[in-house]
Amino acid sequence: MGQLLRPRGLKGVMWFSIFNEVNSSLKGGKCIWIRLNNGEYLSLFIESIGVAGKKYWIKLTNYDSRNDVLKLCGLNFSIS
Repeated sequence: MGQLLRPRGLKGVMWFSIFNEVNSSLKGGKCIWIRLNNGEYLSLFIESIGVAGKKYWIKLTNYDSRNDVLKLCGLNFSIS
């Protein structure tokens, strides 16, 4: 469904791109599955999501700093 791109600021927010059209399934409280480099999946919950111009950002629960999200940069995700 999309790819996590890079950190946005210092508080664990990330820019992301969407492969499909944006739909209402991407919202706070929903679970996303992130495909790790070793082929395994990590399930995380969306804390908040938003739009800044033509770009999209996402904040994941319990990821509260730039360092927390750096390891997720470039990974693909899907919605459950």
